[in-house]
Parts: sequence; C-alpha cells; structure tokens
Amino acid sequence: MSDQPESKPEEPQVRMSFGEHLEELRWRLIRILIAAGVGLVVCFVFEREIMLWLMRPLSAALASQGEPPKLITLQPAETFVVVLKMCFICGLIISAPYGLWQLWAFVAAGLYRHERRFVQRMAPASIVLFALGVLFLFYVVLPVVLSFLISIGSWVPRPGSDPGLIAGYLFPEQSAATQAATTQPGLALPILEDDPPDPQAGQAWVNTRENQLKIRLDGQTYQADLRRASESFVRPGFALSFYFSFVTHLALGFGIGFQVPIVVVFLAVLNIVPVAQMARARRYVVFGMVVAAALVTPPDVTSQVMLAAPMILLYEVGLVAARVMIRRRAPGEP
Repeated sequence: MSDQPESKPEEPQVRMSFGEHLEELRWRLIRILIAAGVGLVVCFVFEREIMLWLMRPLSAALASQGEPPKLITLQPAETFVVVLKMCFICGLIISAPYGLWQLWAFVAAGLYRHERRFVQRMAPASIVLFALGVLFLFYVVLPVVLSFLISIGSWVPRPGSDPGLIAGYLFPEQSAATQAATTQPGLALPILEDDPPDPQAGQAWVNTRENQLKIRLDGQTYQADLRRASESFVRPGFALSFYFSFVTHLALGFGIGFQVPIVVVFLAVLNIVPVAQMARARRYVVFGMVVAAALVTPPDVTSQVMLAAPMILLYEVGLVAARVMIRRRAPGEP
C-alpha cells in the first residue's frame, strides 16, 4: 500500500467572501431584470406577429370544423391583460440565454472543473429540447387536439323545434307564429362565378369562384367567407384568457417533458442511478410518463399519447447518450 495520501478533488479556482457573493449576485440579478425588461419591450413592439402565431392553431382548428375563427372576451380589460402577460412571458424567453449566462457566471466560480464541463454540455441541450417541445406542441399537437376537442360538440344532438302537444295546446298563437315563420320563403341571392361588372348599391351576390358572399354599400364591396355551418347544438365560444392559459400550460408541460434525456444523463453520469438499472426499470418509467402526461394534458387520449410517446422515445435517447458519455470518460475522471 502506498504511503502517499490520496489525491483530493480539484478545488474551485475562485474564492470569495460571503459579502462579495451577495454583492455579485445582486448585480447579476439586476442585469437579468434589465434584460427581461428589454425583452418585454421588444415583444410589445412585435405583439401582433406573436399573437398571430399563438392563435394560428385555434384558427385552423375552428376553420376545419366549419366554425368562425374568433375568440370572445369576458371582461373589459381581458385583452390588455392577456397581451401584457404574453409579452412578459415571451420577453423572459427571449432574455433567457442572457439570464442563464449571468447565473452560470455566478455559479461556475464555485464549481469544480468536471462540474463546469458537464453543465456546459447539458445547458445548451436543455434549451434546445425545451424549444423543440414547444414547437412540437404548436405545429403537431395543438392542431390535432383542438380539432378533436371542437368536434366533440357534435356528440350533443340538436333538439327539434316542435313545441310538443302540450306546449302547442297552451300557447297556440306562439306555435302558429313559429310555424308561419319557418314556412316563409327565404331571400334568394344570385349565384355568380364572378363579380358583376357594375354592382349597384344594396346589391348582394354569391361569388362561387372565391367562395364569398358580397354586398355593395356606399361605393364599397363588403365580403364574408362562406364556410360550412356547424349543425351541432353546442357551438364553441372560447374566451381569450382561457385559451392563453390553456396554451401556456401545455407549452410548459411539453417543454419540461422534453427534458427527459437531460435527467437520464444527469443521473447516469453522476452515478446516482446506473444506466443498467434505469434500463431494467423501463416499464415503471413508461407508466410514470403516461401518468405525468395525463396530468399535464387535457382529459383526452389524443393529447396524452402525443406527449407520452415523445417522452418515452427521449428516455431511450437519454440512455444511449449516457452510455456514450460514460464510455468516453477519461480514466480517473470524477
């Protein structure tokens, strides 16, 4: 046995007093807040483009079900509050790289060399995976899930307009008026392949080539899209604040769900849980991911599967990445 003392792990290179740590942390937090404020202003300038991107999945889903693409507000200041929240959240996302760099510069001074190297590898991968989770939600999951949830309204049948024997006997005048109104002929509009050459004021027509209903008023031609009218008794009327909360909740869930490879590599590389043990516990992990997906997503099987499936795939990717990193570790490296 050698008489030489065991080598100790490498020490952090920078030593600071407790007061110096607090002072440095204070200034870095101030820089992070300033960056978040700049991001808020930038997002407020491009508010229209960001809102169009957020509303595009709902608009497409409503149009696919023959519903008018619109939202409603339940409070006078609801639109302003939602736009402000959206700009604040997007501003934090834009300033996140600078904020993470400030936090990393503060924490890295107290880390060992191998710990700094591990964080430098994992932090960019974590940001990329979070962004991929959000993009996967907006471009793949939301159009499918929203179309499915809107189509569920057709499960509720539309009741008939017949008042029934008793109601017709008790209110004969109202029943007769309703019947007369339903038997009156409707307005017939000319159906044309193109607009008339010289439309007159008050003239209305249907343009079959553009699928538009048009009317001429005050020297201007007004038009409206002709879409398939929904025959469902339940009509969707989503509130702006509810939809924004729904989307942000799902975006956070998908962004965190896509962090599975980072967690697997962290547990394996630091030897907290060996890779072989995580591979053997695969069935329990899959069950936990399905339960987590059910808690994060709406109560429908479609969204649960579309979150659980990528998480399971990313778990396998994390196991492969952990094995590769462990094999490439230098001998004696902590």
